[in-house]
Amino acid sequence: MRLDITDLEPGTVLDADLCVVGGGPAGLCLGRELVGSPLRVVVLESGGRELESETQQLYSGESTGTILDERPGYLATSRYRLLGGSCNFWQGFCRPQDPIDFEARDWVAHSGWPIARAVLLPYFERAAARCRVPGFDDARDRAALRAVLLGGDADFETSFVHVSPERRFGETYGPQLAAAPNVRLITHANAVRLVVDEAGGRVTAVDATAVGGRRLTVRPRGVVLACGGVENARLLLASGGAGGRGLGNDRDLVGRYFMEHPYLRLGFVVVPYWHWLLRPYDNVGAGGSKQVVRAVLRPSDALQRRERLLNSMFVLEQADARDAPELAAEVMALATEALQLAEGHPDPKEGFDYLGTLDMAIEQVPDPENRVTLTAERDALGMPRPAVRWSIGEQVTASLEATAETFARHLGAELRGRAQLLTARDALWQRARPSNHHMGTTRMATAPDRGVVDTDCRVHGMDNLWIAGSSVFPSSGCSNPTLTLIALALRLADHLRERLA
Repeated sequence: MRLDITDLEPGTVLDADLCVVGGGPAGLCLGRELVGSPLRVVVLESGGRELESETQQLYSGESTGTILDERPGYLATSRYRLLGGSCNFWQGFCRPQDPIDFEARDWVAHSGWPIARAVLLPYFERAAARCRVPGFDDARDRAALRAVLLGGDADFETSFVHVSPERRFGETYGPQLAAAPNVRLITHANAVRLVVDEAGGRVTAVDATAVGGRRLTVRPRGVVLACGGVENARLLLASGGAGGRGLGNDRDLVGRYFMEHPYLRLGFVVVPYWHWLLRPYDNVGAGGSKQVVRAVLRPSDALQRRERLLNSMFVLEQADARDAPELAAEVMALATEALQLAEGHPDPKEGFDYLGTLDMAIEQVPDPENRVTLTAERDALGMPRPAVRWSIGEQVTASLEATAETFARHLGAELRGRAQLLTARDALWQRARPSNHHMGTTRMATAPDRGVVDTDCRVHGMDNLWIAGSSVFPSSGCSNPTLTLIALALRLADHLRERLA
């Protein structure tokens, strides 16, 4: 059943087996898994079907740090408060976290997941189906697309991003939840407080309100927070608990380890006569299908271990020569002349010069000083507004420079082309932008002194409170987090189906 909070009598109290706070991809996919189950499920969504300025302004807050200092409106423009959440404006990039992302690496502080990647493999496949993309098989995609740039080099590998046609989860899964007799999907219902029992270990109620003032209380047996990397932490911090520190925050870890993916232009690449090599690195259809697949380049796990690098991903796109700096044109001419003399390279008639941009997304080091906190300012619902601090440290900068330089050397050594790098430190991060991937603020760990949730995504010290979404990521990797957060939500749905039966 689908309702709006204004359809209910003021002060309505609903009993449920499970209350899911948030109607984005994590909350909707989790709810969809429970359709037809014996569980009575209530899903609370802050927005409606379209963006509304009053509701969107509830996201406003303070933001500081390396990139965010130049983006004062970051919190209100990096996520969207409507049914389906920020995926309504998602580019659809789907790729699982890499195996190395799950490892505890001695050169990356606070790295390592407490669950093995193998645990998530079946859920990656199920998440791919939810996103309407094929399963992930790089060998299959490579055969179909002939992506071979630096293909013989053990230091860099071509991997593949599948681009989902499923961009508006609210339009797909909203009606399915609304039609389910065991689910109530309630829009314009903003969760403002989690009420706990006297001992502080169990949530007894979720208080929600509309911008216009209509109030609702849900009394559930279990609660899942699925409202994003900032709001999950904000709601926990604002919900009282022992000593006024918030729920699940006895060790002062809620909101810490905030991570994002900086995305920046590193320069240009030139590949004379080898345009066909670059086609898979643009958006193309795999095997002649309509499915969109894109090839990307990343430093191999072996290179990362040897040089103690962070995980990262190069994205190449064809550029207009008029947009390239003068040096790129000179490099193009010199590289063309050199490669004409190289034995075994194709005849010029088989292709033409390629000029492309070289962009990078890079993993962040989990840093407890990058965090979400609460300010003294209140929003229209009386909730404390959030503040986020995200600074990019020296290790990230050094890893980016080393990876880019290594890539440029390999490109030339294999006689594939040349790269012009724009890595002057005084301007490096001025060209960067955030990817709007909010991760890590309620990180997963086996013990409460290292994280906020356990391996089942249950908040440490709480009997019936779980968290879904990328806020539980212990490390960021370099992939878009959507596929992985959906996989975790599907795994949590399986757990809750048994736990609450």
